[in-house]
Amino acid sequence: MTASRNRFLLLAILVSLPATGCSSAESEPPLRVYCAAVMRKPIEILAEQYKAETGTQIELQFGGSNTLLSQLTIGGSGDLYLAADQSYIDRAQANDLTDQVIPIAQITPVVIAAKCKGLKIDSVEALTRGDLRIALADPDAAAIGRITKSALQKCGKWDQIAGQVQSIGVIKPTVGDVAGAVSLGSADVGIVWDTVGMQREDLQVFRLAELDDWNSTISVAVLKSSGHPARSLDFAEYLAHSPAALRQYSQLHFQTLAEADVETAHE
Repeated sequence: MTASRNRFLLLAILVSLPATGCSSAESEPPLRVYCAAVMRKPIEILAEQYKAETGTQIELQFGGSNTLLSQLTIGGSGDLYLAADQSYIDRAQANDLTDQVIPIAQITPVVIAAKCKGLKIDSVEALTRGDLRIALADPDAAAIGRITKSALQKCGKWDQIAGQVQSIGVIKPTVGDVAGAVSLGSADVGIVWDTVGMQREDLQVFRLAELDDWNSTISVAVLKSSGHPARSLDFAEYLAHSPAALRQYSQLHFQTLAEADVETAHE
């Protein structure tokens, strides 16, 4: 009788407990991800897919790689950092912000113009035509801006093009803003990452010899400030290696590192 009565009391207690309706993952704080603007489209999609699969919520903050790194350095919080160039990852490691880094894909700077304009850009020299309104990303904010400046300095055209931008062009904070300026007609041409130009049907992409050697590697870093390092690493691995992520990158014209290795082997 005593055992039966105890089982009855335990059942009554369990039935009376309120149902939360949430999984353990859903009840945990979201992962905060600082993400370079070039990765906005795939990461927004993958964050939703990851949430559907695991219940983990992802809080995304987009911006230029350098802008985000400055925020991380000053604020000292966050779980993951996606940068559009290895130099920012190196700085994050030098500042003791991370020691876990996973490469994802390679991107290359290109020139873009609206298809409706019928422009033909076959060299950096063609950009120095005095009447072209050029949009560039801020070298102090975005990876594409820093790479653009370095590439144009190497071929001796930075001062001339920077002066032309200051006169009739525009400086934007992110690569997406540069593409938007060209698409909307407030600039005639711009320099962006190849994947950004290829994602827009209204834009024409020009690959130039002076820019082709300036590939950048996109990487994701797990931050030491993360209060959820295991979950952060799992999401980082998902972004780098999952079939869902690789499909998404392919659809959006990112060159994964596996594809880059194959192309290098065939050269």
